[in-house]
Amino acid sequence: MIDVHAHPGTPQERQIRERLGIATLLCGTDPASAADVLACAVGSAVFTPCCALHPWKAADFPPEAMLPFLEMCPVVGETGLDSVWCDTPMTAQTEVFLWHLDYAQRAGKPVVLHTKGREREAAQILRRYSMPKVVHWYSCEEAPGDYLEQGCYFTIGPDAETNPTVRRVAALAPLDRLLTETDGLNAVTWALGRNVEPEELPAVLRSELCVIAGEKKLPVETVARAVERNYHHLLFPAHRQAK
Repeated sequence: MIDVHAHPGTPQERQIRERLGIATLLCGTDPASAADVLACAVGSAVFTPCCALHPWKAADFPPEAMLPFLEMCPVVGETGLDSVWCDTPMTAQTEVFLWHLDYAQRAGKPVVLHTKGREREAAQILRRYSMPKVVHWYSCEEAPGDYLEQGCYFTIGPDAETNPTVRRVAALAPLDRLLTETDGLNAVTWALGRNVEPEELPAVLRSELCVIAGEKKLPVETVARAVERNYHHLLFPAHRQAK
């Protein structure tokens, strides 16, 4: 079970992830949550820390406030642009986005991307950078051609069974660029429109694998192995160099 984008959530949710062995890229979105993520990852067999100043918080902190935490994370994110779910000034979002991308490029770290309403602008900015890029839960009506051309990874979100734009990503992206995510229990509850218990997280991830398998006309087990390979290839530079 691979969850390439989640947030710390409640202690109960984290305990369930530990107990069930859900390999999770755990994301902090500001200095406080980044510190929480790093604490969760200490001694954990399942949590890998990831952090960046979220677009929603781009006007609340200078991007340099994230540097001590970024230096302890193998992945930068989520970072990007959003004109749908927040009213944070686009100038502040762009400044923070570019700062994170510049850092990730220098450090040779992958980035997890938040793109909502500014997919085209974000894709154009990303063409300047060569680090591995993960597009988190792409659900835009416009096909993700700009991101496909750049060899981006894509996470399939928890509404994959009912959202045609998410299913389209599963169909268009190569199997070696597909990953699964929950975005955390609160996001799953929002996406599915019902209360979801932490014990259901494996079923949510399994449903995403089934959607990919259906689009690719492959056995679910084949897709699950591919997603696991993609996750390790993303996290460990030696894997990327060997490919």
